[in-house]
Amino acid sequence: PQAQAVLCSSCLAPQPALPCPSCPSLHCSPACQSADLQHLLECRHRGLSLQPPTARAVARLLLRLDQAGLDQGEQLPQGAGLRTFRDLLSHADRLEVDEEARGLWGQLKEVLPEEVVGDWPYFLGVYGRFLINSFTVHSSEVAVCRAMDTEMAVEGQALYLAPCILDHSCAPSAQATFQGLRLEVQATEAAASWRDLTISYIDTGLARKQR
Repeated sequence: PQAQAVLCSSCLAPQPALPCPSCPSLHCSPACQSADLQHLLECRHRGLSLQPPTARAVARLLLRLDQAGLDQGEQLPQGAGLRTFRDLLSHADRLEVDEEARGLWGQLKEVLPEEVVGDWPYFLGVYGRFLINSFTVHSSEVAVCRAMDTEMAVEGQALYLAPCILDHSCAPSAQATFQGLRLEVQATEAAASWRDLTISYIDTGLARKQR
């Protein structure tokens, strides 16, 4: 919610000045607003803007899947093929009795069409893939941090189909950083292949007990 009020809904630039007349979204320019496909998908569902961050993120994913399908994908490096949403692990069996997941399912059925949210098995597969594979988008850019009054700005959650193939390590061989919505993965040590690279799924600056 804090990021939504001070960052562009599309490119995450600070201090957006163009409001949407139909929802709380803000954009930095008319061009950015017109190019924001996600905004076009969710704007007419006014109840989404009142949802907590995780619920809104899952709702946005459900809308995108309804529009593009489970087989939308991103190209992996070096001609390794297409990685689609369907390819992602969901661990749905572990979430089957999760009360939080079932509560979220019921919550989103109140603000989105039934065909978008889907039945319980479908929703569980989408929600599980989001939980396991999404990244926390953060920034240390001065303008963004100043706008959010923090040293490290957490801007939201996002799913990147290709980068999420990388495994976790507490001693990673690559670092993931964000430039707006662009996720960049840079090796910090030599590797024979990009498949050998690892990243940290958590903040390596935290104390061991917190991690």
